[in-house]
Amino acid sequence: MPNKNKIKFKYSGKKRPKQASKETAAENKKLDNLLKKSLLENKKFFASAAHQLKTPLTSLRSEIEISLSRDRKVKEYKECLNSLLSDTNLVCHKLQDILDLTSAENLKTGFVKINLSQIVNEIREITEKLAFGKKIKVDGQVKEKVFICGHKPHLTQAVANIAVNIVNCTGKNGKITLSLKTGQNRAKILISTDNFLIPKKELPFIFDHFQKNPEISNESSPCLQMAIAKVIIASHRGKVFARRRGAHDTVFTIHLPKVSLKS
Repeated sequence: MPNKNKIKFKYSGKKRPKQASKETAAENKKLDNLLKKSLLENKKFFASAAHQLKTPLTSLRSEIEISLSRDRKVKEYKECLNSLLSDTNLVCHKLQDILDLTSAENLKTGFVKINLSQIVNEIREITEKLAFGKKIKVDGQVKEKVFICGHKPHLTQAVANIAVNIVNCTGKNGKITLSLKTGQNRAKILISTDNFLIPKKELPFIFDHFQKNPEISNESSPCLQMAIAKVIIASHRGKVFARRRGAHDTVFTIHLPKVSLKS
């Protein structure tokens, strides 16, 4: 016998609009693309990190094997140990850069009102000392009493990373200008050089992890340090970019939101 008490369910809700369905699909596709991009960048980062560390470690192993292949004089062992120390320091520098990048990406708290003018003046002194050995002239004007909200040690590291690498990548007898200006609700740090050795085509990638110009001799990867700087500046709601003016004139610009003296 048929069950007379059988309950029948009837959907009385409205059909989902097609427009809303399309918007949801588009949003999901956007999130999916962002996830894929993030995974690809992480994969590239770890592969590059492994490659950067493999080179000095391979050199360490080779030198140890050679030194142990036969008996040597004390002087030869000392020379070998000095070379091993140099390679060990290189590994330590690269590991520290990776740790700095990781900590910079997690920089969210500890922001206070800081004097950006003071930071830029300190970086200018460092820049002048480094530039002296390469006969590079350093000038520029720093506006006083410019304040922002941020983390002073990390922001000092970011500006120093950029300034130091500009000195390293500037040819001898060049000129570097380091200035601090203000605009509407923002501070602007300008660091320019008239003899930048990195080609124009590489400028768009200068803030990428582990991108390095083989012509530049430096103990640590310039662009890893630049990547750290970019992450720190971004955590301060700022931007940094580089552009070429002419054959070798290059300007690095840092934008940061400023705060008033009364705040």
